[in-house]
Amino acid sequence: MLDLFRTKKTKLSQTQQTERNQTQDLLQEMIQRIDLRFNELSAQVREVELSVKELEVKLLTKDLKDKQQMGAIHYKLHERQNPRLESEIEGVEVELSSKKRLIRDQ
Repeated sequence: MLDLFRTKKTKLSQTQQTERNQTQDLLQEMIQRIDLRFNELSAQVREVELSVKELEVKLLTKDLKDKQQMGAIHYKLHERQNPRLESEIEGVEVELSSKKRLIRDQ
Protein backbone atom coordinates (compact mmCIF):
# COMPACT_ATOMS: atom_id res chain seq x y z
CA MET A 1 0.00 0.00 0.00
CA LEU A 2 2.82 2.39 0.71
CA ASP A 3 4.30 1.57 -2.65
CA LEU A 4 1.38 3.27 -4.40
CA PHE A 5 2.36 6.71 -3.18
CA ARG A 6 6.05 6.47 -3.89
CA THR A 7 7.34 7.86 -7.09
CA LYS A 8 9.53 5.70 -9.10
CA LYS A 9 12.82 7.20 -10.04
CA THR A 10 13.49 6.32 -13.59
CA LYS A 11 16.91 6.59 -14.97
CA LEU A 12 17.15 8.75 -18.03
CA SER A 13 19.07 7.55 -20.99
CA GLN A 14 22.08 9.49 -22.21
CA THR A 15 20.13 11.08 -25.10
CA GLN A 16 17.28 12.11 -22.83
CA GLN A 17 19.77 13.62 -20.39
CA THR A 18 21.44 15.67 -23.13
CA GLU A 19 18.07 16.81 -24.49
CA ARG A 20 17.05 17.82 -20.99
CA ASN A 21 20.26 19.81 -20.51
CA GLN A 22 19.90 21.50 -23.90
CA THR A 23 16.30 22.42 -23.15
CA GLN A 24 17.31 23.77 -19.77
CA ASP A 25 20.10 25.85 -21.34
CA LEU A 26 17.72 27.20 -24.00
CA LEU A 27 15.18 28.15 -21.34
CA GLN A 28 17.85 29.92 -19.27
CA GLU A 29 19.05 31.83 -22.33
CA MET A 30 15.47 32.80 -23.22
CA ILE A 31 14.81 33.99 -19.66
CA GLN A 32 17.96 36.13 -19.79
CA ARG A 33 16.86 37.68 -23.10
CA ILE A 34 13.41 38.36 -21.69
CA ASP A 35 14.96 40.03 -18.64
CA LEU A 36 17.20 42.19 -20.81
CA ARG A 37 14.32 43.23 -23.04
CA PHE A 38 12.17 44.00 -20.01
CA ASN A 39 14.92 46.21 -18.57
CA GLU A 40 15.29 48.01 -21.91
CA LEU A 41 11.56 48.65 -22.09
CA SER A 42 11.48 49.83 -18.47
CA ALA A 43 14.24 52.33 -19.23
CA GLN A 44 12.37 53.57 -22.30
CA VAL A 45 9.18 54.01 -20.28
CA ARG A 46 11.11 56.02 -17.67
CA GLU A 47 12.55 58.22 -20.44
CA VAL A 48 9.07 58.84 -21.83
CA GLU A 49 7.75 59.73 -18.37
CA LEU A 50 10.60 62.20 -17.85
CA SER A 51 9.99 63.71 -21.28
CA VAL A 52 6.31 64.14 -20.51
CA LYS A 53 7.17 65.89 -17.24
CA GLU A 54 9.59 68.20 -19.07
CA LEU A 55 6.92 69.01 -21.65
CA GLU A 56 4.40 69.76 -18.91
CA VAL A 57 6.87 72.15 -17.28
CA LYS A 58 7.61 73.82 -20.62
CA LEU A 59 3.92 74.20 -21.37
CA LEU A 60 3.20 75.63 -17.94
CA THR A 61 6.04 78.14 -18.15
CA LYS A 62 5.05 79.10 -21.69
CA ASP A 63 1.49 79.52 -20.49
CA LEU A 64 2.76 81.73 -17.67
CA LYS A 65 4.85 83.81 -20.07
CA ASP A 66 1.87 84.15 -22.42
CA LYS A 67 -0.35 85.24 -19.54
CA GLN A 68 2.24 87.77 -18.41
CA GLN A 69 2.53 89.16 -21.94
CA MET A 70 -1.25 89.34 -22.27
CA GLY A 71 -1.42 91.12 -18.92
CA ALA A 72 1.18 93.63 -20.05
CA ILE A 73 -0.67 94.27 -23.31
CA HIS A 74 -3.96 94.58 -21.45
CA TYR A 75 -2.39 97.05 -19.04
CA LYS A 76 -0.91 99.11 -21.87
CA LEU A 77 -4.22 99.21 -23.67
CA HIS A 78 -6.27 100.09 -20.62
CA GLU A 79 -3.83 102.04 -18.49
CA ARG A 80 -4.85 105.41 -17.18
CA GLN A 81 -3.75 108.45 -19.05
CA ASN A 82 -0.15 109.42 -18.72
CA PRO A 83 0.34 112.54 -16.51
CA ARG A 84 2.73 114.05 -19.07
CA LEU A 85 0.13 113.58 -21.82
CA GLU A 86 -2.57 115.07 -19.59
CA SER A 87 -0.51 118.25 -19.08
CA GLU A 88 0.08 118.51 -22.83
CA ILE A 89 -3.64 118.07 -23.51
CA GLU A 90 -4.51 120.75 -20.92
CA GLY A 91 -2.01 123.10 -22.55
CA VAL A 92 -3.61 122.56 -25.97
CA GLU A 93 -7.09 123.06 -24.48
CA VAL A 94 -6.01 126.36 -22.91
CA GLU A 95 -4.59 127.55 -26.24
CA LEU A 96 -7.78 126.59 -28.07
CA SER A 97 -10.02 128.30 -25.54
CA SER A 98 -7.89 131.48 -25.70
CA LYS A 99 -8.14 131.47 -29.52
CA LYS A 100 -11.90 131.05 -29.30
CA ARG A 101 -12.14 134.04 -26.97
CA LEU A 102 -10.06 136.14 -29.36
CA ILE A 103 -12.32 135.16 -32.25
CA ARG A 104 -15.47 136.08 -30.23
CA ASP A 105 -14.01 139.37 -29.12
CA GLN A 106 -13.35 140.45 -32.69
